Amino acid sequence: MSYYLAKFLKNVKSPRKLAISILMYFYRFFTGFLTDQLFGVVNEFYKKSSALPPVQNPLLLDSALGIAAKIRKRQVSCTSVVRAYIQRIDEVNPVVNAVVEQRSSEALHEAALVDQMLASDHRTEEELEREVPLLGVPLSVKEAICVQGMLFTTGVVSRRGIRAKEDADVICNLKKAGAIPVAMTNTSEQCFWMETYNNLYGRTNNPYDTRKTAGGSSGGEGALLASAGSVIGVGNDIGGSIRMPSFFNGVFGHKPSRGIVPNRGHFPPTEPALQPYIGTGPMCRYATDLKTMLRVMAGPNDNLLQLDKEVSLKNLKMFYMESDGDGNFTLPVAPGVKQALQKVVAHFRKICDVPPQRVHIRGLKHGFKVWAHAVTAKVADVASVEARVFGDGASITKIWKEFVFSLLGWSDYTFPVVATVLVERFLAPKTKSVAEPFLKIQRQLEKDFQNLLQDDCVFIMPTMPEPAAYHYANTLRAQNCGYVAVFNILGLPATSCPVELDGCGMPVGVQVVGGLRNDHLNLAVAREIEREFGGWRRAQICLYVAVFNILVLIATSYPVKVDGCGIPVGVQVLGGLRNDHLNLAVTREIEREFGGWVCSGPIVE
Repeated sequence: MSYYLAKFLKNVKSPRKLAISILMYFYRFFTGFLTDQLFGVVNEFYKKSSALPPVQNPLLLDSALGIAAKIRKRQVSCTSVVRAYIQRIDEVNPVVNAVVEQRSSEALHEAALVDQMLASDHRTEEELEREVPLLGVPLSVKEAICVQGMLFTTGVVSRRGIRAKEDADVICNLKKAGAIPVAMTNTSEQCFWMETYNNLYGRTNNPYDTRKTAGGSSGGEGALLASAGSVIGVGNDIGGSIRMPSFFNGVFGHKPSRGIVPNRGHFPPTEPALQPYIGTGPMCRYATDLKTMLRVMAGPNDNLLQLDKEVSLKNLKMFYMESDGDGNFTLPVAPGVKQALQKVVAHFRKICDVPPQRVHIRGLKHGFKVWAHAVTAKVADVASVEARVFGDGASITKIWKEFVFSLLGWSDYTFPVVATVLVERFLAPKTKSVAEPFLKIQRQLEKDFQNLLQDDCVFIMPTMPEPAAYHYANTLRAQNCGYVAVFNILGLPATSCPVELDGCGMPVGVQVVGGLRNDHLNLAVAREIEREFGGWRRAQICLYVAVFNILVLIATSYPVKVDGCGIPVGVQVLGGLRNDHLNLAVTREIEREFGGWVCSGPIVE
């Protein structure tokens, strides 16, 4: 709460600013601290997180490149790999609800064809790696992207049962490279929201705490990858829809530079004027797979990048911000998120000739407004947005009715979709002059980053200010998307990288931003972050008691010594569920080193 008071007092310089500060104080206090407490009480008292089944098949822990290499070398069969992932999806989907349709029989058939081909193919391993680098690797795809014969509804009730008649361009490229689609994953309705739920397939859960959001709109991809139900996936991103769920689920997600990866074959169809803002990109459990995925997805456009250029981390210049610059609307950066960023900065300070430099880019605090005004300015007709959601000729009465019904859970439409239509109709700028101040900030941001991100330069900041929140707690926090959405408008490559788990066991990480078409720098930094900090971690569900978040994992208290007043002091070590043996081993070592129990007696001066 002290943060909100400090922000309030900082802006008290005039009556007008005083009034604005009061409003912002209560808005941020309500959407931040108070909302977290309210949702925390409800979830801690009445809900319990569900644990994922443990990963038992070691094939599920290989990277995509590792799987492809084993298949090329005939060390494992493609069929066994695909079957392992199909079985894993069957295990985890009842917990996370990430998959809306499996492609099991087709995938197994294609895997058998790969095994037959390898039995008679005379190409060398090097030739196979060059021609089909993802040979036999299972692939998951966001359901908003066409895979021939598979569901293609984007969670819209009126599109129930609609199937794709052809593959999207990126899917064609991935199939040519040998990847085998095995599942379609859940998305928010029409990809309109930062949480993944809709009235066709329900809500996707975060595997680290199923009471919390998986993010959106590619939340199904993020949750499935984090659950070891997939190793590589395809998402799309017009306002952070790859990077947000990657951050919330502790995997890697890359939004490519503008104009590199083809976007044909998506729903909703993107207006031509918005094409520069949308990025179809890879989501991977392992950073080592990002480069190959990006190269394959880009097709012939990969020659516009420098993916084979060697990156010297020693010569890298890194700039960073610990927040968006303290915007009035965005929430403060959580301690765990800030700590993750500081650890990354500290690591690169050791290996870079030029220490990372903290900068302050003023326009970033307006990121959400810049994104909203830029997108709205490109939308040709508000009526087309309404028609896409409600059909032609929808009256304002119907829209308001659906708004009320969506709040009560009676509508076929989710609340974020209806709210978006109303915002477009009533709050979107009606003239260019209204949007011009933010378009001016956009132009200044473009100049700032162009000057900042020369060759061998990257910029890092939090992907989002907070880790995954409880389901629906983000309803009034759309402004936090400004952290990621602003880079869609700027067209810059941006990569979400997991660093560690915070004190509540939730993933936290950083966002790496490079100069235009300098995606290779992002990917090199992502690989180094994975190497140093471990990358993806298996979800270990933590249980809590009431609002005090008292851990009830298997816990043992250990005496270490007595303090200056003769009172015993010690430590508590927490192990994973049913990992009591680890606790006991640590007990014995602490007793050996520090003596364990100390005889009680009077203090001797």
